[in-house]
Amino acid sequence: MILGIDTSLGTTVAVVEADGVILAQVDSAEPLAHAEVIGTLLERALAEAQAVGGRAGRGEGVGVCVGGCRAASHLLCDCT
Repeated sequence: MILGIDTSLGTTVAVVEADGVILAQVDSAEPLAHAEVIGTLLERALAEAQAVGGRAGRGEGVGVCVGGCRAASHLLCDCT
């Protein structure tokens, strides 16, 4: 899986399989709120990808990614 993040206009997070199938895409239109929304968007996109992809072995990896994203978002911004 590929995790893509774009913050050029608002914030978009997508999870895509290697063959190009989009498992999840979530967006925020707030152009100046990247730090505030990135953790939530990462968590939502990874949870949606797990629900859509749902193949054996995916859940554990996605869970680890969600935990890592939560930790990173708290380190990168002062949001609670």
